[in-house]
Amino acid sequence: MKPVLTARASLITALVLSPLLPGPVRVTAAPHEEEAVRSLKALRSVSRIGVGFRDYLPRLHDTAIAVDRYLDTQRSPTVLPRLVRQAMKQYSLAARAWEAKIHDVPAFANALRGDDGDCPALRALLDRTLEEWRVRLDESPEGRLRWQTIQLGLRILSRGSQADPERARKIEQSEADRLVIESAVDALWQCASRTIDEIEQTPR
Repeated sequence: MKPVLTARASLITALVLSPLLPGPVRVTAAPHEEEAVRSLKALRSVSRIGVGFRDYLPRLHDTAIAVDRYLDTQRSPTVLPRLVRQAMKQYSLAARAWEAKIHDVPAFANALRGDDGDCPALRALLDRTLEEWRVRLDESPEGRLRWQTIQLGLRILSRGSQADPERARKIEQSEADRLVIESAVDALWQCASRTIDEIEQTPR
């Protein structure tokens, strides 16, 4: 009879104490969510006050780690994770555009046309024609000089028997793309800042 009584006693003890015993540890999204949002807001602050490219990259990397850690806890496509992912993408695209500007790679504008990071400000730049850029450049002496240099190069290409309209068109498009790249970083930072505003307004 002793084994039976012992077994019953153990069962009763387990039933009584089970609500008091710690269960399996679960990782909640809340701390990671706070860390991700805090990191994005810190990156926004840095971009607003001014930062060099070399200082921006490590900050971007640290933010990406915090964002990835948070997104790894998400299993459903709710509003908040989508916005966090979008803001991170916009900051990442800004870094790539900045690098393209440093190395004078206007062709990167084509990559942005394929993925503009859901950034209306960047899309407006990408849709702007060279003639529309002329109007914007005309707003400053430096811009007018830039436009005159572009036009001089195009006129040289169009002269005489060596005229090559197709080459002139490509150069014109390349100049328009270069102007896009030069303005893309600020446009993407603008969009990222607005996305963070949406994150702050999203119910938790």
